[in-house]
Amino acid sequence: MEVHTKNAPFLANTFIGFLAISMFLLPIMSMIMMIKMGDQMRFGLFVGFGFFWFLSFWMTRQFLWNLYGKEVLTFKNRRIYYYSDFKYFQDSRKEIDATTFDVSVLELQEWDEKLGQLVFTSSKGVIELATKVPLKDAEDIVEHFQKLITAHDKA
Repeated sequence: MEVHTKNAPFLANTFIGFLAISMFLLPIMSMIMMIKMGDQMRFGLFVGFGFFWFLSFWMTRQFLWNLYGKEVLTFKNRRIYYYSDFKYFQDSRKEIDATTFDVSVLELQEWDEKLGQLVFTSSKGVIELATKVPLKDAEDIVEHFQKLITAHDKA
């Protein structure tokens, strides 16, 4: 099962993409300017490279999440597997034992819309989805997982 993110506004996502590219290019341009001016390259420059490239990577993740982000849940062999998909790379995978687990919906109010955030709780761990979905959809997902569990118990 996949839960897709709601796309961010175009201007906001464009700004995040611009920041990501700027953060990547800024240390390179600084190094070029230092070479042209005849300055020595100091250790701080390389620390700056690491810092700005980390920020660039993080901004790129945000950009891709706003554009293509989805959360993938798989129920297999009495286990629930979860990961976030950014299209070009995936986040670390989580899994919990599904022999005894509970699915709940955190009700959230955002502006005039009621949203729900899914939480899968087991004695061995917790999976909390980042994506907020309309409350009705969240309740449908809970029903779907409960049907999967009962179907698996009968088999």
